Amino acid sequence: MPLGATHIKFALDFREKQQVVDLDKYLSGSVYPDSRYITKIERELTHNKDLLLPNFGTSDFKKGWAMHFVCDRAFNKITDRIFSELFSIRDKTEYGTDWWINKTVIKVILDVEVLKKFEIQQYLSALDYVENPNNESIDQLKLYNRLMQDLYSKNSVSIEDVGKMLLKLGIEENLVKKVTQKSREEANKQEFITRINDLFNEMLSLGSTD
Repeated sequence: MPLGATHIKFALDFREKQQVVDLDKYLSGSVYPDSRYITKIERELTHNKDLLLPNFGTSDFKKGWAMHFVCDRAFNKITDRIFSELFSIRDKTEYGTDWWINKTVIKVILDVEVLKKFEIQQYLSALDYVENPNNESIDQLKLYNRLMQDLYSKNSVSIEDVGKMLLKLGIEENLVKKVTQKSREEANKQEFITRINDLFNEMLSLGSTD
């Protein structure tokens, strides 16, 4: 669920616990699952509970891949609690609904806030590395990683910048406009930003138990 910078920062905070040897493979694995927006493969192929099985993490790429799933689970669980007023209708989780827009707003603002305290540029070369465990097009995987490299290479990443990234991932323009508009509104509320920062800290705490 979170966006690329959030996944990379989350994975980095667990690299010692995961006994990572090749950081490039690990970080590339940590963003790999959402390449499905470009490759169009089924979500179940990149996001499933088998990733947490003890025998899954046989390579640093797979360790990063598993941490992506851990990050997603922590994000969803804690978001639904901290921002419970936004997700009271549990049967409206489909793409494009108000539930989806609210969830995406939180993802966008979280990514921007993470980047304010995280010098991601030193890690972007890791995304030159790709693997295609589901036989995806290598060129499409490289394109996905380059989109993140281009976005995060900027000295300052804005909500509008992230919105442009969503467009490149195939999200409809009308939905991106709704997300960016609401993101700007919520980002001006200090109480909302405080909850966003609490969200990431709690994600790390929950992730350490998986």
